[in-house]
Amino acid sequence: MKHKNLKFSRSVAKVVADLVLKRPFIFPVGIYLCLTYVQEILTSTFVRDYLLFSILVLLYRQVSNWRGISLESILLFFYGTLLSISVTWNVFGSDEFSIPGVMAIVTLGAILANHHYTEQDIDDARNMFFLGGVCTSVAMLYQNYFGDPFYMGGRLTLGNAQHWEDPNTLCAYLTMALAAGFQIILSVKTKGMRALIILATGAVLVTMLLTGSRGGFVGIGVSASLFLLTSRLERKTKVTIIFFAVLALPYLPGFSNVWERFSEDSSGSGRTYIWNIALERYKEKLFFG
Repeated sequence: MKHKNLKFSRSVAKVVADLVLKRPFIFPVGIYLCLTYVQEILTSTFVRDYLLFSILVLLYRQVSNWRGISLESILLFFYGTLLSISVTWNVFGSDEFSIPGVMAIVTLGAILANHHYTEQDIDDARNMFFLGGVCTSVAMLYQNYFGDPFYMGGRLTLGNAQHWEDPNTLCAYLTMALAAGFQIILSVKTKGMRALIILATGAVLVTMLLTGSRGGFVGIGVSASLFLLTSRLERKTKVTIIFFAVLALPYLPGFSNVWERFSEDSSGSGRTYIWNIALERYKEKLFFG
């Protein structure tokens, strides 16, 4: 027992020493921000959800590699999480706070720390977007059917989480999660896990449809396009999928009304975010290799 305690103490000391010696500026600033904003941070529902989501990401990465969870990885992961949350909160303020913003900072921090993209970085970023989208979708669906009567049965927006009312903002966030879900389905080998991923991806898809917004249809189309452009499917398979998708469009119920709505002016609406996010991610090839 004494040996284990000594090993634990050495591990903590090593992590602290690495942070102080290798990152002398970040360490004190991070501690200051964490201590200064810890009360405000813990009162945010979004942040509590993100901390839980961070645990899921950490467990996913460790289990997928069939390795034990080391103390160093836990401390460094949560240190980075708290630091990124604190910085985001400090810079943008509570009114502009968002999970995607924190996720972007965490991902950027991981990339800068490694100085180059690795396959593991890309997988982690993709899985983070997917898990975040699934957690958000499940929470939205639960609240819509079993939660606050004020929101039950209505259009799903981030306003259901006491945030933005624009459904396009929610769709812009879930677009990348849906595209990532399509890719993960292909990469999973076991039938049980594949079924679970399909179910989770379906939750994201249903959430986008329940927004009742053109942004939902745009987001689904953009997700499918990103998947077809970046996945490792054979060219013949891609062409076949695109052909039948286009062929099926005229047979959708109320297609003419949908087309009229799409042809309306979209400038200045939240739907522009969906296209911007998709184009940036595709150009950077950050989440899809």
